Amino acid sequence: MPHNSDLGGRHRLPATRETTLTLHLSFVSLAAVLLLRCGLRTLRLRMYISARGSTQVGVVPEAVTALDTLRESFAPAHPICTLSADFSAAAASLSLLDLNHALYRCAAESQEEEGGVYDVPGYGPLLFSGLQGVANLLEEVEATGNLGHPLCRNLRDGNWLLDYCSARLEARPGTAHFGGMLRRYLSLVGRLPRPVVPAYCGIVIGAAHKALMGRCAELMSALVQRSGRLVRGLAMCSAQLYGADPHGERLPLLAAGLPHFVAGWARCWGR
Repeated sequence: MPHNSDLGGRHRLPATRETTLTLHLSFVSLAAVLLLRCGLRTLRLRMYISARGSTQVGVVPEAVTALDTLRESFAPAHPICTLSADFSAAAASLSLLDLNHALYRCAAESQEEEGGVYDVPGYGPLLFSGLQGVANLLEEVEATGNLGHPLCRNLRDGNWLLDYCSARLEARPGTAHFGGMLRRYLSLVGRLPRPVVPAYCGIVIGAAHKALMGRCAELMSALVQRSGRLVRGLAMCSAQLYGADPHGERLPLLAAGLPHFVAGWARCWGR
């Protein structure tokens, strides 16, 4: 549904529909400056001169389609809301060993398996290669409202982190189904206009992380399940420390701590 406005207005463009912003020719120069500053390619917009002598800017159709699909999946009141249900169903068959891989794996553990943790330019390596590493930074961004955070900048620049999160899960048989579900949603996020990718990535990663944490709680004792955040947080240490030894026969072992007692003789000695 087209929405027309001049630069002096304060109209808010509808996010879920194909939007056209019509500018009179006297504003073309200013519009060009704005588009260059934001990045025409980054915003995934199209710009053309109409037959009536005005410049029109519109969101590309593929971004509109992806945004519509995501918003339908996110809205709790929507009849086809599926985001939380999909992740919960995909996590239902995961074991504690699978959850250790999906949520955690520090740099020393993941170096042998997948070449290390994800490195965010301008920030450094994440704490974990699993979703907990991304979730930690997303919580920090949400708490401070800092959209200039290196993580947000990296998400706006490209889909590398989105691909990394799903690919490492798909590579392991036990987490492949959950990784495929994550890719389904993150691929839609990657098709959105780049400025909104961090926000929608946060929603998807948050839902996936919540489903994994919920599955961890299900596999623990009734005491943990009916306790508060403190006890649950302490109990999650078992999921952090119980994982496959990245060396040798890759048998599940309980590490004495992270990151120093995670591999080879140190993991066995730490026990």
